[in-house]
Amino acid sequence: MEAAYSARDRHDVAIVGMACRFPGARDVNDYWNLLKDPKPQFATVPHSRWRPESFAGDDQYSSCTDRMAALPDVGFFDAEHYGIPPRRARMMDPQHRLLVDLAREAIQDAGWEKSGFNRTDTSVIMGLSESGYREISAVNVRLRQLAGGEFGKAITEPGLAEAAAAIDGFHGSALSGVLLNMGPAAVSSVFDLHGESYALDSACSSGLASVANAVFALRDGRCEIALAGAAQLQLTPDLMVGLSRIGALSRTGECRPFDRRADGFVLGEGAGVLVLRRLADARAAGDRIYAVIRGIGLSNDGLVKGGMTPQATGQLLALRRAYTDADVSPGSVGYLEAHGTGTTVGDRVEIEALRALRADGAAEASFGAVKSIVGHSLNAAGIAGLIKTALVVHKGQIVPQPDYSAATGLGLDEAGLRIPREQAAWTGRRVAGVSAFGFGGTNAHLVLEQAPEQEHVLGEPTREVLVLSARDRAGLVRHAREVANALADERPPLRAVANTLAKRVLFEEQLAVTADSLPEAIEKLTAASVSLESGETPPAVPTPQPTDGPLCTLPPTPLRPKDYWIVDTTKQERPVPEAPADDVLSLVLEEVAGTSAFPVEDLDEGLRLVADLGLDSLLLAELDLRLRKRIPGVPDTADFSDRDLTIGELATLITGEPKRPAPPAAPMVQMADLPEVLALDERIDGYLRAGFSNPYFRIHDGIVGSKTVVDGKEYLSFSGYNYLGLAGHPAVAKAVCAAVERYGTSVSGSRVLSGERQLTLDLERALAGLLGTEDCVALVSGHATNVTTIGHLLGKEDLVVHDALAHDSILQGCALSGATRRPFAHNDLDALEHILRGTRDRFRRVLIAVEGAYSMDGDLVRLPGVIELKRKYGAMLMVDEAHSLGTVGRSGGGVGEFYGVDRSDVDLWMGTLSKSLASCGGYLAGSARLVRWLKYTLPGFSYSVGLTPANAAAALAAVELIGAEPWRLTGLRRNAELFLKLAKESGIDTGPAADSPIVPCVVGDSNRTLQLANTLFEQGILVDPILYPAVDEAQTRLRFFVTSEHTEREIEHAAAVLASSVRLVSARCDR
Repeated sequence: MEAAYSARDRHDVAIVGMACRFPGARDVNDYWNLLKDPKPQFATVPHSRWRPESFAGDDQYSSCTDRMAALPDVGFFDAEHYGIPPRRARMMDPQHRLLVDLAREAIQDAGWEKSGFNRTDTSVIMGLSESGYREISAVNVRLRQLAGGEFGKAITEPGLAEAAAAIDGFHGSALSGVLLNMGPAAVSSVFDLHGESYALDSACSSGLASVANAVFALRDGRCEIALAGAAQLQLTPDLMVGLSRIGALSRTGECRPFDRRADGFVLGEGAGVLVLRRLADARAAGDRIYAVIRGIGLSNDGLVKGGMTPQATGQLLALRRAYTDADVSPGSVGYLEAHGTGTTVGDRVEIEALRALRADGAAEASFGAVKSIVGHSLNAAGIAGLIKTALVVHKGQIVPQPDYSAATGLGLDEAGLRIPREQAAWTGRRVAGVSAFGFGGTNAHLVLEQAPEQEHVLGEPTREVLVLSARDRAGLVRHAREVANALADERPPLRAVANTLAKRVLFEEQLAVTADSLPEAIEKLTAASVSLESGETPPAVPTPQPTDGPLCTLPPTPLRPKDYWIVDTTKQERPVPEAPADDVLSLVLEEVAGTSAFPVEDLDEGLRLVADLGLDSLLLAELDLRLRKRIPGVPDTADFSDRDLTIGELATLITGEPKRPAPPAAPMVQMADLPEVLALDERIDGYLRAGFSNPYFRIHDGIVGSKTVVDGKEYLSFSGYNYLGLAGHPAVAKAVCAAVERYGTSVSGSRVLSGERQLTLDLERALAGLLGTEDCVALVSGHATNVTTIGHLLGKEDLVVHDALAHDSILQGCALSGATRRPFAHNDLDALEHILRGTRDRFRRVLIAVEGAYSMDGDLVRLPGVIELKRKYGAMLMVDEAHSLGTVGRSGGGVGEFYGVDRSDVDLWMGTLSKSLASCGGYLAGSARLVRWLKYTLPGFSYSVGLTPANAAAALAAVELIGAEPWRLTGLRRNAELFLKLAKESGIDTGPAADSPIVPCVVGDSNRTLQLANTLFEQGILVDPILYPAVDEAQTRLRFFVTSEHTEREIEHAAAVLASSVRLVSARCDR
């Protein structure tokens, strides 16, 4: 490879720096994560662009869709940092501001921000096609023309001038801010660059054409360095309306290139800037090289009727020119990034050209189109594809196409093209091509190849100093987390990290951490972000010393942006809705925001409550209650549980009056007449009318073990938590009697003030020993332990991310704290990370709350993975071991023992004394320092009476028996495994249950679940039904709690009766 490159070093061009903004990706690191885990970024047009409801309809000025892929906060810019006066900044096209920001980030990424570079011979070539900002700024000019009758009848209404009162008037900066050429000119001015500088417009191929012209300038010696890129924002509805007229936009709001469901593209936004220099110069300077541009091909379709229809002949000409220029066979290409609009004509023509190009037996190549994720950003579309392709080549990883369903008749197989559905390593020589084809027929194709091997002697690992900075404290907190996340994702050499950061200019707020290894660096950066956020002042930062060593890709140093916008939103007149639905919608948006972790500005009518926002059945019930409190007349038939129900559809369901929030209700005279009280009466009466016995509050006579007696009849019991049979153990009863004899029936006061009992201290020491923690504190109630702890640790500025099947006590703790809560799909670590990645920066503290053994699904938490995410995102972790202590782990020590994790990796281990430990109460275990703080400050402990002597004695005796009689735990596991095996063999849906004594029988219908519980009860088996809203309707179930006391014959009998009862109830309900 060395020899192959040496002859072309001055012809080939190296990409040595990159920066980008795309929907869902703030920088190159984010973009790569989005490409690896592709989630389309399409949503309803935000009102910060325009009001999409104004363009609904079917006339010539309406749009066929209201969806796009938008960038957030496009008005924000740090004008002060660049020395740009505020008035001028407000008039600058936000596309130009984007290019300035990304030029800074790309230069920083190249490693030149501090050391400098040849500014005299640096050119700037940017793709810019249109300016919605210019159209907005000129509205007052258009109004004057309208008043003059230039476009038809003169408008003489006296209020015409007020129609654009919110828009800044024209002044000296107005024109220079919105001319297209001022985008690259602003970059040249801010960074004092003296090479050629111009804007280029070839519509959708502008980005690649800009890079092509930069390559030509470098080859010709007209410059030594080039900044090339493009930017596109959709600030007015003009393009959406116009493209609707020609049928180019997707009516379904999804972009699916080369897919059988393809119906057009979705408009997108984005920008990217590349730093380019000749390969010879890059190699001599030791630059980090993402990829090498080997070949350029440009063409036009020529004579075309209408001028807009793509032509295979024109595209093929650009393709062949590119591979000729690269001196590379098209058959050697391993990856092709398509233009891929998802239109019927566009996809067919593109494949036709590729089929002709690769007709001579080309090897199979992977084929993708990033528009399926970030939409069609028009003139910036080629840059989106080019940066994606450069990363694929650089990292040697083929990334998947999202939700792909193959179309028939396109000829992908004949072209030797395969669309990847999952990420895969790219082995061998890495040659790639990327296309962009513009309206009007200007076609561009670039050929990329992996960089030649670069030798950097890293030497022996040493202790490295990582120095970060930002323009303000909030930015530094965010930056520390972003860098920690990038290190966890990419695992670069620690020396490369230190060197990359050392080459950056230091801003006012600074942070330094010293580390021997990447894990230590991640941990320290995460911890530092928490300390900074709490107001701690970091120590003085040493001056970093850059070297000639390698670089890595890290998030850019954050600035301190402010909002600069030509429209004064305080002067906008909000439309008066024609129907109550608009007022209702605003209330619905507020309440959805209050129920979820999403701010109102991130919500829109098209988002689905369950599928998009992740609301579970309990959150939906909470939303229902909140809405009924604020909006009278919500129909009782309103069903929030539909997985695809959108916010807009929910508002439509709610047609109550009045339009404004409800006035405070008149005081209730009797609590017994509250609606919720009456609703429970109706629910219980409904059971009885249907012929069911009430499954709740049954009276048991005697100890509930493997069997119990109810109303004089013996039942085989699977409804209690007496997992190890210790609740009736003689040694436990003897210990209780002795404790009551010595200490009495109550400690009669708070332990803080009224003093301790040695018995309780012995219990806490024994629990800490079983759990493997430094210390432990016992409380009087398991449920209240979670409530008071979460309520004490967190506040309104915080977030609790919990498993969707978490205990009610966790949810009540969230409510008490005022913290926002977000459930993640049960035991789904990808879903957990998705929430953490998207929300961590918005909250002061984040608590991850999980259970050791889930009492709903009977499976164990994936604890090592949760711990890894806790470290990565600087979160706290609490594990509720109510059902895993005494049942899981070699000696009953819970999931910490089961997985063999360092117990200190979990901040708080919580559990109850009422399951395996034959008592009543709860505990919190962790570091001695934390437990000491909890004993002095936790309201549910310090303001509560202490644990009774009887309960403390029972739990202590149970802990001792777990160690003394290990056969109980062995028997429990044997019984649980047998019941689970028999249930599965009978076709019972047991979900993911494993490694615990809990076996669910998922029914998926509340009525059938209740009937099944009743049928089993009639046959002498007691098991409890779990109905909606405790779980989703599709997840209603029975839960079997197996104990060590059950015999093999009892297990077999119960499994057989369960199987026959399921068949019986199914037959009865299906009639």
